[in-house]
Amino acid sequence: MYLIVLQVFVVLGYYFEHLGLMISLEDRGLLENGEYFVVGVDIEQYDNEDPRRYLKGYSKLREDVSMASVPAEGAYLYDAVYVYARALNDCLADGQDPFDGKLIFDYMKRRTYQSAMGYIVYMDENGDAEGNYTVIARKPIPGVPGEYGVFRVGVFMLPENSSGIPVLHLEDTVDWVGDGPPKDGPECGFQNEKCV
Repeated sequence: MYLIVLQVFVVLGYYFEHLGLMISLEDRGLLENGEYFVVGVDIEQYDNEDPRRYLKGYSKLREDVSMASVPAEGAYLYDAVYVYARALNDCLADGQDPFDGKLIFDYMKRRTYQSAMGYIVYMDENGDAEGNYTVIARKPIPGVPGEYGVFRVGVFMLPENSSGIPVLHLEDTVDWVGDGPPKDGPECGFQNEKCV
């Protein structure tokens, strides 16, 4: 029997939950050599204006979470009204029937728009909006020696070629701890099959 050590943790939740796991790993010295890695899938929109937010202590996090902000539902409602209004406007500009729901829907499909949350969304031929999959990484804050924040380094976007497979568009580099990205599995394999 072999001991299998997990090296990559994926957390789906709020940013302070990812941070909680990272603090726990750091307290145990497990983040020093880059052998362990935390992938946080944040259920809220990434905040470009506050890159330090993701690395603050718990007392500040609790204060941030209690601050009033526009709920995601409000942003979704804004997006829906915007997409409909743009389609209606285009329909009227083309001299088409604004009471033809299927025609209005055709004006919505296969187009991009900027969401109220700040990211670009593509609506496919079915009218499905792509998710926002932003890649963020810990990086030094420019002009502030020794300070770090979490910055956007890339984004997954659906191509307009209808393949349905998101494409990664890197905008910056990831500064890995240690010699590079963590290994995707133990050197000898999970069942020791690579070291016979």
